[in-house]
Amino acid sequence: MRVGIYATPAVRDRGGIGWYVYYLLRGLLRLNEDFELVCYVDRGSLDLGRLDAWASDPRVRWRETPRWAIKFRAQRDGLDLYHGTNFRLQTVGRYGGVVTIYDGWLDRHPEYSTRLFGQRSAASRTSRAVWRARKVVTISQFSAREITELYGLPAERIEVVYCGVSEEFRPLRDPAAMAMLREKLALSPDEGFVLFVGGADPRKNHRVFLQAAAGQAARLGRRKLILVGDPVHRFGNYLETAKAVGLEGRVICPGRVSGMELRLLYSHADLFVFPSLYEGFGMPVLEAMACGAPVVTSDRSSLPEVAGDAALLANPDDPAELGQAMARALEDRALRDSLVAKGFERAKLFRWEESARQVMRVYRELCPPACSSGSCSSGNAASGDPHQHRPRIVSQSLAPDRSVGPALVPRPMSMRNILLLKLRYIGDVLLATPILRALRQALPDSRVTVAVYPGTEDVLRHNPDVAEVLLVDRSRFGTQAQFYHEVRKRGFDCVIDMTGNDRAEFTCLLSNIPVRIGFRESRRWRGWLAYTHEVDSPPEGTHRISRDLALLAPLGITAKPEPPTVWLTKEEEEQGGRLLQELGISPDGRLLVMFHPGARYWFKAWPAERFAQLADRLSSEAGCRVLIGGGAREQAVAAQIQELARCRPINITGRVDLRQFAAIVKCCALYIGNDNGSMHLAAAVGTPVIGLFGPSSPSEWTPYGTAEVTTIYKGLDCRDCYHPTCMRGEQSCMRQITVDEVFETARRLLSMPSGSRAQSVGDGSQERSA
Repeated sequence: MRVGIYATPAVRDRGGIGWYVYYLLRGLLRLNEDFELVCYVDRGSLDLGRLDAWASDPRVRWRETPRWAIKFRAQRDGLDLYHGTNFRLQTVGRYGGVVTIYDGWLDRHPEYSTRLFGQRSAASRTSRAVWRARKVVTISQFSAREITELYGLPAERIEVVYCGVSEEFRPLRDPAAMAMLREKLALSPDEGFVLFVGGADPRKNHRVFLQAAAGQAARLGRRKLILVGDPVHRFGNYLETAKAVGLEGRVICPGRVSGMELRLLYSHADLFVFPSLYEGFGMPVLEAMACGAPVVTSDRSSLPEVAGDAALLANPDDPAELGQAMARALEDRALRDSLVAKGFERAKLFRWEESARQVMRVYRELCPPACSSGSCSSGNAASGDPHQHRPRIVSQSLAPDRSVGPALVPRPMSMRNILLLKLRYIGDVLLATPILRALRQALPDSRVTVAVYPGTEDVLRHNPDVAEVLLVDRSRFGTQAQFYHEVRKRGFDCVIDMTGNDRAEFTCLLSNIPVRIGFRESRRWRGWLAYTHEVDSPPEGTHRISRDLALLAPLGITAKPEPPTVWLTKEEEEQGGRLLQELGISPDGRLLVMFHPGARYWFKAWPAERFAQLADRLSSEAGCRVLIGGGAREQAVAAQIQELARCRPINITGRVDLRQFAAIVKCCALYIGNDNGSMHLAAAVGTPVIGLFGPSSPSEWTPYGTAEVTTIYKGLDCRDCYHPTCMRGEQSCMRQITVDEVFETARRLLSMPSGSRAQSVGDGSQERSA
């Protein structure tokens, strides 16, 4: 029996539905059953690292696909049955489909839909799935009645399968872990707390909970209120409500917490309150009981059915009644102990293993005996189904098979005319030169054309690996249309997209080029249409040169990362010396140090005053002459440094072009700058580099060069955030780089003989953690 299941909720950020699908999959694969499970997930969402060992069971296969394409892939996979887990039934198998409907909240209250036209679409979508399915699985008797009432489905087509409580939920008494959590939440050791889990979704009813707590503030004592979940929703806000009812200082909103943190909170809570207005099941109630927390919950929907007599029930519309129930549970020790004891016993009745067995019985009931015993699907193997006995998990696209490997592009195939797309900035284009070199070495008869943005083409001038450079003017639609037409007219054999943005993908889509190679990027469904060969993105932290080289794998080309190259002619190098003389810099034996204080984004820049202090120390203590380079954008910050520094550095910003700048940097003994394109340019011409990194990743962007490269950065836990704001204060990661450490690094590099400086690091890069 081969069953397909929509598994995206289990691998993305998990809410209630996500945990249901996760535990159901785990339970099914723990059963000693002969079946195959094909898990369909949205493209870019598959992260097997977030799953447990069960995800590698040989009975499971993973398929990455847009939802609309599940139908087509399922036909190729030869499903016997399909199980929709998100209120939809995207397709059916040979013997029909099963759909899980959790509740009827949006059909009962369409005004709370956050989707455009959600008031109509939610009801119609669910209704279609319910009537199309051969069996509807729901999670409580309450939800079964709702399905019958809302959609008119006969009760005999509905199967109630209760959710379970994972064995992970048990009393967790870890003083050290709890002490760390209290510190994180700013909760003192002697303060108790009342716990609420659910987010600011209106049906979770945080408003009445806070109103009830405000009405019983005296009886709550010094206890804080901890509200777990997203604190802001379209229809509600934790903190605004707390302020409105006078509890502003008593509410803690940690947002989403980890699984261990949630179990710690359940285990140490004085009381767990779950006053939801509407639930299909209400898993937090049982999770809290399993961890030993007394529970007060709503007397509505499925909650009385789930909680039984192990919780106090209250009217969720009445803050006074809910507040009285909370106070009773906190003050009456005997009642509290009774609730805890009954809660333990109640939670034991709900197990995911039993839930999985019930779902498996539904599958067996819908499939004929021959199929259920395994002979039905095994017939596919006899007919040549290559997926029948796959020994490991394989993540594949639902487009025509596009696995990654040397055999992807059939040989022999003409590769005489190749187009590379690098529609980024100067540093990005420079870091693409190793892939150009690798292409030329592997395919010496090929003609390589590179498409770049205007202003970056000088990086590729005189490069023998490039036959032609095409400029993509993005300022006007007409010029872009001309570019698309030109690409189609050229008759390229292959295009390699090293950009991955919308414009590059659109170029691939319209190009009519037979071989189109790009990365399978997270959340980018367009790649499925744009590329004929998709390459899995390398792990996070992979250097950009290595990352780009991975795109050659479909052509059967493997290459090691090499330093980027800027091809300066002899005349250009001589011009660099002449430019220095014109700037009044005579060859007096003093070492030249180039500063580049600019960055494309301000939060990647080291403060100007520190560049000024460093210039003074290099001048007075190391006898160096300091130049400040950059383009017109850096003129303001360069002028600020020049004004602050006593040594008066020489400002050349905006006075030379890119290639002249490269020639001047080649004459320098050292380059010091932020993470930007000029840093890579300096390394490419063989000048030692000190790169100052903050929110960007040195492992991805460290310059490669023939001389020594040192990156200075702070190993903060928030590093690599790439974010324009900082929770630690403005530019914290950059401001923590001190003048002393940069100066000491510079003095070390400047004291090395020039020959050894140029050969000190064989692999082209060195990182130093400060």
